[in-house]
Amino acid sequence: MAIEVWSDPTPRVALHPLSLPTLGRDADALVAPLTGLSRVRGGTYSPTVGVVRFDDGTTAHTDLIRLNPSIDAYSLDFHGRSPRQLSHYRETRWTDLPSRAGGSPDLLLAILNHSYPHISPRRLTERVRAAGYPISRGQLPVHAIISATQAAIWHVTNGLDLDVRPLDLPVRVASRSADGRTRRQMPSAALDWRAALPAGRTVHLELEMLDAPQLAAYSFEVGAHTGHHPVSVQLEQSADGTDWSVVSRSQVSVSGHHHVRAIRRTLGVGATLSRAGGDVAESGYRHYRLAVTGPADRDGVLDLRDVRLHLSARSRFRNDEDVVHVYDYLLVHTLGRPSRSLPHLVVPDALPARTHDRHRATRVRALVGSRTVGGPDEFTPLIVLTTDAAADRRLPAEPRDLARI
Repeated sequence: MAIEVWSDPTPRVALHPLSLPTLGRDADALVAPLTGLSRVRGGTYSPTVGVVRFDDGTTAHTDLIRLNPSIDAYSLDFHGRSPRQLSHYRETRWTDLPSRAGGSPDLLLAILNHSYPHISPRRLTERVRAAGYPISRGQLPVHAIISATQAAIWHVTNGLDLDVRPLDLPVRVASRSADGRTRRQMPSAALDWRAALPAGRTVHLELEMLDAPQLAAYSFEVGAHTGHHPVSVQLEQSADGTDWSVVSRSQVSVSGHHHVRAIRRTLGVGATLSRAGGDVAESGYRHYRLAVTGPADRDGVLDLRDVRLHLSARSRFRNDEDVVHVYDYLLVHTLGRPSRSLPHLVVPDALPARTHDRHRATRVRALVGSRTVGGPDEFTPLIVLTTDAAADRRLPAEPRDLARI
């Protein structure tokens, strides 16, 4: 039996078989240990370097770790030590890993077996889009896939959660009646609001945001229960939820005889800017509210549906939006975890960890690093996905491109 390790059509390593327990396979399987691998300190300007942010506020750089001869690996332990000089790597048993990382080998196998470089960016893009994720047009960037895959691995091994909270999802919602009574509502990116509208009085829908984003627009649909009298809607903003100011040119007059039920008010550039400088995306306000006033001569009923705040920032998340969607896809579709970025998504059965091919089987393998060949383990342990080719004469002379399977 031969072992072939690669991430593109060119064979990388050809090794002789040896019995060694590895991750994701039975202990008595014939496997060739990975030895004689080296790593040079990564370049700062690699086009596949990314930065991810976790729920606890910590950030980390991510990249695919290239080992010579031409093996692509991921970091196994978030808290591990990265080498600053030429280092040497070799395979080890899972139980002998010198790290605080945990996690199930089968879970890691499931992630790597359904992501890059085992799956091509084109095929992964098709799968993520077919799963219902609103990814950007075109093919997913490789750096985004790598960042998402690394974050998913650290979720399994270190229990870290990528920050996937939508910035346009309020953390607190309250409707305030004309007499000052407050009723809490469940936070949602699309809210429904129904309230009594006393003559000449104003009612409010208050939204407290996760950050202090600037807004590009707000929108809503006029429900069927809204009276046929004209009402005035405007957006207000506050830094503390106490002192409010009107957002410039945000007022909308909803006539009782309008034909278009959907209303969207685009705001001017900088209309919700609270301060200059700093992070432009977070220089808006933490608190926004809709203020609705009816006619002075009659009572009415207010019925607004699908109330939304639209951010001026490019991304709805603190992390890159493609990274969030690929990360969520891997956790939902390979591990069977509930979706955090798309709560309405139906969780399917987890995908099988291994590729069902009678000639080939994938396995995930652990590597440890040292300053010298065979030296003490001191650097971040890595994991790599390899493919075992069965001893079958009908196999082609050149290995197939697994990245496109």
